[in-house]
Amino acid sequence: MVKGIMDTEEMASQKRWVYPDTPLFRQYQGLREKAGEALLFFRLGDFYELFGDQAVEVSRVLGLTLTSRDRNKSNPLPMCGIPARSLELYLPRLVSLGYRIAISEQTQPDLESDGMFAREIVRIVTRSTLIEDPSLEGGQTKNGVCIVRMDESVAISSLDLSSGHLAVFEPQNKGDLDAILDWMASKSPVEILIADNELSVALSGIDHQRMSPSEIPLTELLDVLPQGFEFPVLSPASERALSTLISYVASLKAGIIHHLTGVTVEKTVGTLVIDRASIRHLDLVPDQEDRKKNGSLLEVLDQSRSSLGSRMLRRWVLAPLSDRETILLRQWIVKRMDENPRWADRIGDILGSTGDIERILGRIGMKGRLPRDLGGIRDGIQGAIELAKMPEWTELLPDHKRDASIEILSAMVLRLSGALVDDPPVSCGESPVIRDGFDAELDGYRHFEREGDQDLLKIEERERRSTGIDTLRIRYNQVAGYYIEVTKGQVSKVPSHYFRKQTLTGVERYTLPELMDFEQRIAESRSRAQQREFALLDELTTLVLSLSAQIQRMAEFLGTVDALLSFARVGKKRQYVLPSFSMDGAMSITNGRHPIVEARLMSGTFMPNDTNLGSGTFVLLTGPNMAGKSTYMRQLALIQIMAQMGAPVPADSAVLPIVDRILTRVGANDHILEGESTFMVEMKEVARVLRDATSKTLVILDEVGRGTATFDGMAIAWAVSEYIHDHIRSMTLFATHYHELHALTEKGQRFLNQSVAVRIEGGKIFFPHRISSGHSSKSYGIDVAKLAGVPEVVIERATRILEHWNRQKPFKAISDGLSQLPEKDSGALPLFNWKVRSDKPTQSS
Repeated sequence: MVKGIMDTEEMASQKRWVYPDTPLFRQYQGLREKAGEALLFFRLGDFYELFGDQAVEVSRVLGLTLTSRDRNKSNPLPMCGIPARSLELYLPRLVSLGYRIAISEQTQPDLESDGMFAREIVRIVTRSTLIEDPSLEGGQTKNGVCIVRMDESVAISSLDLSSGHLAVFEPQNKGDLDAILDWMASKSPVEILIADNELSVALSGIDHQRMSPSEIPLTELLDVLPQGFEFPVLSPASERALSTLISYVASLKAGIIHHLTGVTVEKTVGTLVIDRASIRHLDLVPDQEDRKKNGSLLEVLDQSRSSLGSRMLRRWVLAPLSDRETILLRQWIVKRMDENPRWADRIGDILGSTGDIERILGRIGMKGRLPRDLGGIRDGIQGAIELAKMPEWTELLPDHKRDASIEILSAMVLRLSGALVDDPPVSCGESPVIRDGFDAELDGYRHFEREGDQDLLKIEERERRSTGIDTLRIRYNQVAGYYIEVTKGQVSKVPSHYFRKQTLTGVERYTLPELMDFEQRIAESRSRAQQREFALLDELTTLVLSLSAQIQRMAEFLGTVDALLSFARVGKKRQYVLPSFSMDGAMSITNGRHPIVEARLMSGTFMPNDTNLGSGTFVLLTGPNMAGKSTYMRQLALIQIMAQMGAPVPADSAVLPIVDRILTRVGANDHILEGESTFMVEMKEVARVLRDATSKTLVILDEVGRGTATFDGMAIAWAVSEYIHDHIRSMTLFATHYHELHALTEKGQRFLNQSVAVRIEGGKIFFPHRISSGHSSKSYGIDVAKLAGVPEVVIERATRILEHWNRQKPFKAISDGLSQLPEKDSGALPLFNWKVRSDKPTQSS
């Protein structure tokens, strides 16, 4: 075994380790105590080091080499480290496994510190405060949320620290936990805080962190919020949700969170409300939990040129509009882009070069002095200003142009351009960051250093002549500093006044008092130059952060334009059409298509369908499995969502209502951890539909009552259908295998029977995926079972049993009056009283 390399199991078997009694390790142990349960990344030069049990744990998880500097002792202290430049590679892996990491940095530069560096924990990284995540390069969000309860009110806040988006939501109906959970689902949170004991128990099936609510008013959090933070007027519950979340984040980061400029109070007014079940059922956004599953509406629509556009699209997909005028404004812009391709191409070129200024600002706000990110702000805002100055926006987006604060940001860009080199390094000290000519003091230090190079050449030439050693060289490295290098064969010519500095194979290294003095002057000049450059960078950082609000408004402008351009691009690419909107609540679609399914099929292979539904129509959709019922219903919901986003839709033409909600009950899921069966989940979703739907809601029901006994389920399906038709009057599509429900059309004029076409040829079943009028008389379940490969003997037996049961005809249409239901003494239900051959036992209930 290599010296210093230790076996992980050997180290893990040690119960305790003794830390050396040195200033460094006393400092480490003090910070370790402050970090609590978090892993402490202790900065030592170019590495973050871990010691003791944390070193053992991290080396195991990350596959790092476990070492020790005191291997020969009886109880060596284990250690492992990662390069500081590779932090972004390791943090996401640890955070995804549930670890919290405390980042400890050296707070004094090398040449200013006398002895040991001062160190402090600058931030603690959790799932919501991780900004070194490669997935953030796209449209992903990193929201942390906090739910609180005050008396009867419940409120929730969210913060995406990487972009500075801070929002709060309180439902219109006090204590409406479903509305809270729907809003939370739209944020796709990576970290959930619950500041209430009862709520924590009620939501025990959700992975969350229990914490105490903050008693500090939002207006008193001045030590963590930047000057100019805009405080809205909030209810007590909303204010507590915000102050608790901000206090939590502030406890994880030392200092002010500079890029938080204000809070958005989000409401359902003006938006198409989509509950959490519908977000999942309709595949609106990629599923963060099921990463193997691909295909979502966002992925179809996202033709953005920037991450800003991708994130804006995500927000629009999860919160479409319900205001007709705003929808039409978006359509108008999309149409202008489609009609002016050269203008649209120019917009796309600019957007592709602006970068993610919102996230860049977030990194600067969290980590401070970052030369490359300052350059990113300079270049991104410069492109954004060029885009914002286009005359078309005066007419199309006048508010965005006014809010972009072009003049203020132009002055900032001018300052950054004059100060920064064209291609700044990632971090300070790698290469010059401030360009020559910007600062006279810095130029003076650099001039002395450059003149020093000339002085060095003169010393080297003089010593060659005086010693007669032609191969004499003056060299430099960070360890030895400046030295005179002489080959072994020329050592006899070295003068007596040379001081030996180092002996290596083949060469000797020497120094002179003059060279030592030169080294000291150069080192001092470099130190002053570095400190001056740091000071200038801090000034530029302060300038950028002081304009955070203007930069964020500009980022919103860029994201809006990019999202609209994405609509134009995807509409042209996939031959979508901009819909119009009906005033009477009717829906008329010609050759409508499912956007997600169509995108995954070969061009032209998806079977389109027409739709013509009046206001409040209740469609009873029957047909076999695999024939396309669910696809058709989801298709209508997705077309409705796209239309109210202001996007073109997959159809030849479309006239749609504007709906207030989309509610769905689709598929079979259980919540085992919460003690809920598949049928209980189904009934909860049905109850939500019956409670929240209005006459302006689009309702999608895919199989109601299938998770219980046949007649129980049929009774529930019948009653639910009647209630929606008679009392709520929502436009509804109800797919069912209870063919008996077709009799509902005799009870209400807005009931409509439709079915999915089936074709039988040569004993085989084919699905044309066409929707037609009328109801289906059978489900073809046995035919589908045959297609799936069920053994023939089972198929034949099932066929005979089905024929027998069909002859019993147990079902009778249900009248409104309970007195007309079958008599109680009419005997057992025929389904469980069928006759069999006399030589077989009789089955009876």
